[in-house]
Amino acid sequence: MNSDNAILDPDPAARLRATKSNPILKAANGPPFPGHDLDTAAPKPSHESRTLQLILFIRLIPSVCALLLTGCFLPAPPLRLPTAIKTPSGTKTTLAPEAPVPGKATRQQVEDAYNAFKVEGGEADLFWGRFYESKWSSVILTGTEQDRIWNTRDILANFDENGYVKTFEIIHEDTLVKHLISLEKESRLPPLNTGMPIVLDDIRWARQATPMGMELTDSGVILRFNSPEWAHTRPKWPQTVSVAIERIIRFEALDIGDLYTTSSRLKFKFSGQTAVGKSFEFFAGPKDVLTLARWFAQVENETHSTRNLPPQR
Repeated sequence: MNSDNAILDPDPAARLRATKSNPILKAANGPPFPGHDLDTAAPKPSHESRTLQLILFIRLIPSVCALLLTGCFLPAPPLRLPTAIKTPSGTKTTLAPEAPVPGKATRQQVEDAYNAFKVEGGEADLFWGRFYESKWSSVILTGTEQDRIWNTRDILANFDENGYVKTFEIIHEDTLVKHLISLEKESRLPPLNTGMPIVLDDIRWARQATPMGMELTDSGVILRFNSPEWAHTRPKWPQTVSVAIERIIRFEALDIGDLYTTSSRLKFKFSGQTAVGKSFEFFAGPKDVLTLARWFAQVENETHSTRNLPPQR
């Protein structure tokens, strides 16, 4: 016999069977694998165990069929796609290939390049545009359905007294309020008169788009729920809720996805419980968004200055 063949042991399964049936070989070779004794091998599944497994499998069949029919599958990781752009009305388009250069580009050039995205904010020194951008898609495991993931972007351009671009930014919607407040604090927007209450007329509750009233004063905000819908929507809420500016610890915008609207979804975060909760979300039209941001910037500055005044003697 060739010694190489003896060393390679071409049929280990046959050797195992022979070892198990021959006590002499078993004693000489020992267990075939460390920790395993042939006489103490794991028992085969019983008939009852196999029957139980079969019953469980059969019971899963209707659930699997339901998933196939309804298309309810867990989404796979997002898939990178070519960038798509939509206007506020939902029309697909493209952005200008080059952004305006501050100090060189004029307001008219900005208006011409981004007119399809324009939002009427009612402020002469500010161009505000909005578009929806998608770079990713949520893909169903079957590969038969793709759904783009949309995010809201805002275009903010500020101009100098000669009509040239002073600043130009494309920002995420959730930073909109922060940027507008910065423009106000840097005096790039005209001051707002907060001596008299400012009545906003394009405000809706975020959850059901129910119309509501809102007034801004130098001491805080007044929420009004006077329309008949509120008697059914929130019967326990009072018709008028006043919140002092000191209790508004955060004012921010939220991304609205692809709602195809020029309104913004905003949120007040309060320092504690109020009649409307610890926070309040609402939709506001473009003019009211600008007014809210300018108001908050001014009263926040005044409140901060008052807090830091030296104590009176």
